[in-house]
This record gives sequence, C-alpha cells and structure tokens, in this order.
Amino acid sequence: MINESYSQELKKIRGLLVGLNKGLTVTEISRKIGINRNSVSKYLDILLTSGIVEMKVVGSAKLFTISKRMPFTSIINVSSDYILVLDDDSRVSYANENMLSFEKKTLDQITGMQSGDLEVTRLADPDIRKFIEESLQGKEFGTEFEISGGPTPFFFKAKFVPGMLENSKKGVIIILNNIANINQPAKTRNSDIITIPAAASPDFNPPLDGDGATAINYEKASLLEKNITNYQKYLELATQGIWAIDETFRTSFANAWMAGMLGYSVNEMIGKSVYDFVSPIKKEHVEKYLQNLRDNKDVPDNFEFEFIRKDGIRIFTLVGLSPFISETGKFIGALATISDITDRKRAEDALRNSEKYYRTIIETSPNGILIFDNSGLLKMTNMQTAKYLGYVDPKDLEGKNIFDFISPNDLEKCENFFNKAIENQDSSTLTCTLIKKDGTGFCADLTVSLFNISLETENFFIGIITDISEHRKAVNQIKKSELKYRSLVEEIGSVIFTTDIRGKITYISPVIQKVLGYSPDELLGKHFYALVDSFSRSSLGVKLKEAQTVKLQPSDFQMIDKSGNSRWVRIITQPLVHEGRLQGISGIIEDINDWKKTENALLQCEIKYKIVVEDQIDLICRFSPDYGILFINPAFWKFFNKTENEILGTSFLDFIPSDFHQILMTSIEKMDTKNFVKTIELNLVTPKGNTYSFHATIRAVLNAEGKSAEYQIICRDITDLKAYFERSQSLLKEIQTREIKLNAQNEELRKLQRYTEISEMRYRDLYDKVPAGILTLDMEGRIISLNLTATQFIGRPRKYLIGQVFSNFISHKDLETFSDFLTSLFRMHKKQTCEICLNGSGDLPLMIKIDGYVTDDIIGGSPQCQMVFTDISEFNLLENRIKNNKISFDAKTDQFEELEIPR
Repeated sequence: MINESYSQELKKIRGLLVGLNKGLTVTEISRKIGINRNSVSKYLDILLTSGIVEMKVVGSAKLFTISKRMPFTSIINVSSDYILVLDDDSRVSYANENMLSFEKKTLDQITGMQSGDLEVTRLADPDIRKFIEESLQGKEFGTEFEISGGPTPFFFKAKFVPGMLENSKKGVIIILNNIANINQPAKTRNSDIITIPAAASPDFNPPLDGDGATAINYEKASLLEKNITNYQKYLELATQGIWAIDETFRTSFANAWMAGMLGYSVNEMIGKSVYDFVSPIKKEHVEKYLQNLRDNKDVPDNFEFEFIRKDGIRIFTLVGLSPFISETGKFIGALATISDITDRKRAEDALRNSEKYYRTIIETSPNGILIFDNSGLLKMTNMQTAKYLGYVDPKDLEGKNIFDFISPNDLEKCENFFNKAIENQDSSTLTCTLIKKDGTGFCADLTVSLFNISLETENFFIGIITDISEHRKAVNQIKKSELKYRSLVEEIGSVIFTTDIRGKITYISPVIQKVLGYSPDELLGKHFYALVDSFSRSSLGVKLKEAQTVKLQPSDFQMIDKSGNSRWVRIITQPLVHEGRLQGISGIIEDINDWKKTENALLQCEIKYKIVVEDQIDLICRFSPDYGILFINPAFWKFFNKTENEILGTSFLDFIPSDFHQILMTSIEKMDTKNFVKTIELNLVTPKGNTYSFHATIRAVLNAEGKSAEYQIICRDITDLKAYFERSQSLLKEIQTREIKLNAQNEELRKLQRYTEISEMRYRDLYDKVPAGILTLDMEGRIISLNLTATQFIGRPRKYLIGQVFSNFISHKDLETFSDFLTSLFRMHKKQTCEICLNGSGDLPLMIKIDGYVTDDIIGGSPQCQMVFTDISEFNLLENRIKNNKISFDAKTDQFEELEIPR
C-alpha cells in the first residue's frame, strides 16, 4: 500500500504531465517540482504500475506522459447501472452519473463521504454495510435489497467486487442494477446471496427456486442477458484483466487486457485450462486451491499470484476472485479481476533492497551518521556516532541535542553554519570540536545536508561526522614525507607523467632522460604525440581519450628517443580528477625494450623448439594414467613403422616388451610431487624384430591439485653407446696401466717445472739488475720490453715506456745517427754498434754505446731488434781529458824545445 505522504507528490507529477503530449524526462520533472531524481523515479514507478502514466524510450531518454488508455472510471459513466467506488476506509472514491442522481449530489460533494452516510446505505433493506465490510476484506458478494424510504421504491440486484484502485489502494466496487420494472421480490434474507455466471456463457442456466420452478421469467432473463452483454462490452474496455472460468477451470471469457497481459489473443485463451498459465512448480498448489474453491471451502479471494506468459516470462499479478455458485450450491465457475503488478513488485523489491543496502551502509559506515531537526534534536544516529561521543548504544543519544556536544567556542560558528545550509539547501562541511560523554574533546569534520521526508513535513539535517584528530596529526607527517615521496617518484625506475585534457605534458619525472634521453624541461608543454611516430599517433590518441574516463590496462607502444631510435615502452593511464573535475590523465611509462627483445627471442626459441621436437631423433610419447597414448613425435611412429593415427589412443604397454611392464609401472607408482622424474632402461623391438636399447626419462605432468594428469617418456637410443661401453671396458685396464706410467712422468715434469720456475726467477732478477740496459724494439722503433737498468738510463717508469718510440728519448743531434743505425740493422740483419746521447733525467745528457742485433718474434710475428747499451759518459770524459792533457803536454814540449839552454 502506498504511503499517505506520497499523495501530494503524485498529484504534482500528474498535474505537470497533463496536456504534455511529448512528455517529460525524469530530470525535467525533478527540476520543475523541486524533488530529487531518485524520489521522482520512485513516484513514476508507482504511477506506471497503477496505469496513470505511460513511458516510451526515445534513444537513451525515457519520456513519461499521461496514459492514453481509457480509465475504468470513464467506462462506468456510460453504464445504466448505479456504480459506487469505495476506498479501504469505506469512503467514496467515485460514483457514476446514475448514483450521483440517486444521491442528489455532485461528484465533489460525494467524494470522501463515509458509505454509512449515503442514502443508498441508510435506506437499504436488508442492511448492506456488512457486505461492504467483508468485500473490503477481499470477499465478493451478490444480493438483492429494497429501498422504500422515498416516494418510489427501488429494487436493486447488487454486486460487491473487491479490487485495486488507481492509487494502488484496496477498495470495493458496488454495482447496483435496478430491477424494479422486472419484479419486486420479497425481502431477501442476509444469506440469500446470488452469483453472476461467466459473461454470455452458452452454459448459463438461470437459477431455480426451492420448488424447482423457474425463479425468473423470460423477460427478466432477457434483460439479465442484455446487462451481461453490456458488462462484457464495458469489461473489454477495462484497464484490468477480467477472466472467467467454468466448472472445469477452463477459460470461458477473457477481455483483451487479460489476453494481452499473458501474451495471447482472446481466441487463444478461450478453452484453455488455468493450468496452462501457471508454472509446473506451482501447479500442485493451484490444483489444491481450485479444489477447495469447487468444494466451497474457505479460500482467499484476494491474493498475489505469479502467471507464465506465452513467451515464458513470469508476471506478478493481484487477483480478486469470486466463485459462481448455483442455487443448489454447486460450483459452476468463477470470475477474477487481475492487475499486473510486475513493475510494482520490482519497484517494491528495489526499494526494499535499496533500504537494506543503505541501512547496511549507515550501520557499517566508518563515519558517524546522524539526523536532527532544526532545533538540533537528534532523531537517529548510527553506532559510529555513539562511539565517537562515548556512548555504547545509539539509542542512548535519542532525544539529546547536537548542540550539547559542540564545544562552546564553536557554538556560534555552528549555528551560522546550519542557517547557511538552510538558505543554500546544499551540503557543506565545518571543522569543529565535539565533546564526548566523559568531557574530553576531539576534532571532527561535520558535513551537513538539508533534506525533507515529504513536502508536508519540516526540514531535517543529515550529518556525517569524521574524526580528523588522527588526520591532523597525519597532515604534518604527510608534509614531512612529501619530499621523501617526491624523491621516490624522481628516482623510481618507471617514468611518471601527467597531461592536461588536451594531451599536453604537465609533469614528467627525470627518469625519462634515462629511458628516452630527454630532460623533463624539454618535454613540458609538448603534446604526448611528440614521443611516438606518426603511425602510432592514432592508436595512442584513442587510448588517451579512453583514459579520461576509466583506468586502462597496460598498453605497449614504440616511442622515439632523442637520438631518433625507437624503444618499446608500456603505458598505464588513468583519469586525473581534482575536486570532481577531470584535469587530464596520469600514468606510468615503463621501459620494456629489453623485455620485448627477450620476448622475441623466446618466440624464436619456441619456433626452434617446435622444430627440434618434430625433428628429434629421440622417441617422445605422452600417455594418460591408464597408459592411453595422447601424443607421439615422428621418430616414435617411424620406429614402429606405423602412422600417427594408428598409434594414438592405443596403450603404451603394447609397444614395450612384457619383461619391462613391471619396471615401468613400479617407476610410475613411486612418483609424487617431490619426485616426479624417473629414469629407466628398456628395450624396444622394431616390426622387423631388431632389438634396440633405450635410456628412458619418465616425467609426471601434474595438474593444479598436484596429481598426475599425464606422463611423458623420452627414449634415447643407447644401443651403440652400450657397445662402446663394452669396448671401453677392455681399454680401461690398458688406460689404467698407462696412467701409472704417466703419473711417474708427470712427477718428473713437475720437478722440471719447479726447476724452470727457479731459473726463470733468477733470469728475471739478472735481467733487471745487469749493469747494462737491455731493450727490445719493433720495426717502427717502439719499445716492446726493457729491463730495470734501461728505465734508469732513460729516467721513466717501465709502464710508461712500453709502446713509446725510443727515438723520443734520444738527443736531437743524434736522431739521424740512430735512424741510420736502426735501418742498417733491420736491412743487414747483422750486429751493429753506435754511440748516442740520451735525454736523461739529470742535468747532463747521458752518452751510451748501443750494440744491436735482429731476432725473429718467437710467436711468428715481425722481426725485433734487441739492443744492449752501456753508459760511456765517464769513458768519454776521461778520453777527452787525456786528449786535452796530450795537447797541453805537446804544447809544453814544443815550448821546451824552443828554449835556449845556456852553456
């Protein structure tokens, strides 16, 4: 039943749609009447269920208009009967023109009157109020009564039919047929209830009186048949399903609305059993109900039931059923009014689920939720609110005022905040201090929204409390860690970027320089397209557009680095939203260039592996736990001289000698999740009778449960290997004998090696300490090696001199002399001698004498020059001194000879 508070909203929506042929959408209705869209949708579901409005879909929009079907109230106005419609409070909801004339009132005057205040009720004999009361409980009655209080008596045949009104409330329809001109029957007893059989049924027989004579004459029967025909016409136009069945529960009448409801034509329904329209699961229940109805037992005559349409779809209906009972008490059929409440049921289920869903959200919400009125009086709180304020049960807060929990310092601010919320009728948030039951306070965000349960009630506030005490502490921590996380973003291995809604880069981390060679400053403000080639821009544009609405799965692209080379990257993007508005996209670029190369290598490897398996000379076979062969390679079926199809599906045991069956099965039985590989040796026999020895590796292929799903065996031919092994055994003894001799020879060689090493050490020591410089040059004059004495003569360390041109260290005046010396040496291959002056490390140049000869490189390279040079500086000084002394002596001798010796 619809809540009373909905009536005003329903009237508003109906009034808004009147005269609008094109209709309005939910959003347009919501704006015009000032009710939120969810509530408007709920009210429209109610109006759709009751048939007041219709909905048509235009594209993605749903347009609602006033129903163009003729309502039942319009149909009954053309009836010659007196018809009165009462609601569930026994108040007049509608009356047709005949009834208004009888009561001498207008429709506005009679609407809302209690049925007991009507003339037809007060003057009826017998009293019909009990029939009205019982009809409101869902029972259908028929009777006759007289009204004799006026100048002209009225005799009515009455029908009390329970039903569903347009506003989906229960009600009763009273149909009065004036039979004063046909007969004036004696006053009927309260139990003299008559019934109307199926409309215009060919099996209709007029009821008989107690004496067996016909109770109505031919004129009366004709008039009754005419009325029934008229009713049939009216029922054809009714917006409810009307369904009549005979005593065998087969359809004797159905109006077009009923047939359309079940997806049939009227002709298709006539003659069909009720059971043809019910689910097989409910058939037993329906049989029991109808049997009780036939036996005149007490059964509900107003209930909800599920029928099956012709297309198999289930529909939910509200059924009002009235049996036809003959004067002899025999069941002769039934008449039912059926309303399709499928949409209403779905709406009720949706509302019920929605209520449960939101109640669960409120009860389990980590935030405090509360509802309070304009004065601050708490109407409802959830458990989290109670915990925040120091209470155990939310019921402890009922009746308390929210201002009692607000810090005195924040009271004025909160009052202004609530007043502003009333003016703006929008949600807003205030930070304040709330006081707990024990007097302690905590900092909280209070978000308040204004709402009303209905248009006739006062406004209420719904508030959400969020304890931000820890948040306040966390803010400082966040600020401290912001630099840390920024540093993490800058140093993370993947590139992090953001763009605006036009695709221009607004931020990109420095890692981009490692991946593509660009600095962040070079890319800021540039379009993201700049990083890919022209062929990839279209697909990248589609991905970036999709990323503005939903987080995308990783996509691989080839980007162009600064040097113009392409690199594979993986891009993950998602919308960048700030304060509910789309700002662009954010994402991660991961360098997968090496991974792509590896992937391609693996693909090539897979192709090669497949070729290897196909060309493998080993016998490969896969078989199930029952030894049925599942796969073989070409080498296997060629070995047994059969085709692949001839072998697949046969038993693997058929291809190995019986002597090895037990060995194979024992090895397989010992396999488990830890030991799933076994090796055995077995013999296989070709169709020609040749026996070959094989080394077999058996591997169990495990499923997700750790059980063996199948087995793979690889057999390698070791026939020749075994022959080699046997021959090798005969050679082993000879080898062992020779090994003893070789060990003795090795011992001698080790002694010689030690002696050689000692000699080499002595040679190296002598080489470095000999007083003469020793030098090796190549044909270009570069130093290949030299001893320590030579380095001292030249005045440079050995590691510096290796590879240097020796002439760089010779005095400029002697360069030509040394060049002639070196040329002559390599040309004549004879020992040569020269004297040159070195640019030594001292103040005076160093005179050396060089003795050189040519040798061939021991590893087969170019000829080399070996030189030995000695320091002759002192020798030259002495020689010069002797020459000078000789010259001085000769001069003095000459002087002496010229002297005259006195005699």
